[in-house]
Amino acid sequence: MVTTPLRISLVGLGVAGRLHRSILGRMGARLTVVDPQQERAGEAPSWPSVDAMPTAAVAGTDVWSVCCPTADHLGVLRRILARQPSARVVLEKPACASAEVDDFRQLLASHPTARVVVIDQYAHARALDALGTTLAAHEPGRPVPQRVRVAFTKDRAADIAAGRFVDRDYGVLGYEWLHMLAVLRRVLPAPANTAYLTGDVGESLLRASYHPEFHTTALEERTVLASGTTLEMYSSILEPYVSDAPAPRDTSRWLPPGAARADRGRYVCMQAGETHARVDLDPVIAPGGWSLPRNTHRLTVRRSGELVEDRLITDSPLETAIRRGIDTLTGEAPVGAPDPGPLLRISRLADRLRGPADANGPAPTAASAGGDPLEAGHPAPASPRAHRPHRVGPGHPHLSPAPSTP
Repeated sequence: MVTTPLRISLVGLGVAGRLHRSILGRMGARLTVVDPQQERAGEAPSWPSVDAMPTAAVAGTDVWSVCCPTADHLGVLRRILARQPSARVVLEKPACASAEVDDFRQLLASHPTARVVVIDQYAHARALDALGTTLAAHEPGRPVPQRVRVAFTKDRAADIAAGRFVDRDYGVLGYEWLHMLAVLRRVLPAPANTAYLTGDVGESLLRASYHPEFHTTALEERTVLASGTTLEMYSSILEPYVSDAPAPRDTSRWLPPGAARADRGRYVCMQAGETHARVDLDPVIAPGGWSLPRNTHRLTVRRSGELVEDRLITDSPLETAIRRGIDTLTGEAPVGAPDPGPLLRISRLADRLRGPADANGPAPTAASAGGDPLEAGHPAPASPRAHRPHRVGPGHPHLSPAPSTP
C-alpha cells in the first residue's frame, strides 16, 4: 500500500543523492536518509545503514532511492530486499559493478514481487525529441543519419581530490557512458541500436587514456553500424571542456561569461545530407564563456556551413526520469526487469580495456563532430594526471575518415 505523501528512504547522500533529495522534496515526499555520514541528513530521520533501520521504518518505506557508489549498489539492494522483499526501488546507474551483472539479475529473479527501475534521465528528454524531428524536417528523404557523435565530458579532478567516489571498475565508462547509450537509444533506429548494444565490441576502434590509479580516464569509440551510420562516442573525466558550438547571436537568455564553471560538456551531433544538427545538453557552455541557466538546452542546425537554426529548450530530464520512475513503481502495471543491454555493453568494453593494448596511438580528445579526433594525434595530458594513451584492438575494417563540418 502506498501512502500520501510518499515515504521515501534515500540511500546515499552524495552528489546524486542530493539531486534526488531536491527533486523528491519538490514532489512533497517525506524523506528518511540512509548514509554513514548521518550529519548530511540535516533534520531528516537518518540511519547509517539499511540494517540499522528500525523495522517500522523499513515497513513504512514506500519507495527506496539508491544513490550510493556503484560498488555498493548490489549489496544495498540485497539488504533492502532481505528486509522488504516486495520493495519498490529507484536505482541510480550503473545498476551494479561489471562482475556483478549475473548476480544482479539473479537477485531480481529471486524476488519476483520486487519492483526495480534504473534511472534513465534521457529517456524522455525534450531536447532529443527536437533533435530528431528537426533533422527529419531538414532532410525528409534521409531517415538514417550518416553520422552520429555523442560526447559527455567533465573535469572531475577537483571532485576526486575532495574525496568524491572514483569508479575503478568501469573507469571512464562508469560515469557518463550509460547516459550516452540512453541518448543513442533516442536518436538511432531501434534495430540499429539493438544490434550495436548486442554486437561484438571488437568491431569498434577504441582509443583510451589510462591512469595508474583511476584505470581509464578517457575513451573514444568509433564504429560503423548495421544501418551504415558512422558512430563516434567520447567521454573523459580529467579534461577541461572547450566548446566549439556556434557562438550565441542573441544572448538575452544567456548568463555572462564567467557565471558558470566551464568544466563539463554534453552534446549530440547528427549529420544527414547537408544538415548538421547539434544538441548541447545542460549544463551548456558556449564559446566566449557564455552559459545557460540550469535545465536549459540548446539546439543548433547548420546547412552547407550556414547556421539556420538556434533555439533554447527548457526541460529537466532527471526530474522527469525520477517522477516517471516513481509513477511506474507505485502504479498497477507490471514492471519488467531492467534492460541489461547497456550495462552488458559497458561491461564488455571495460573487459576489453583491461586487456593488453595491441598498439600505441594518440590519446582521445574532445574534438567536435566536425573533425576527426581519431586521427588528430593530440598528446596525452602531462603528469600529474599521468594518462597513458593506447589504441585497443583493430576496430572496424571499413572505417573511413569522418567528414568535416562545413
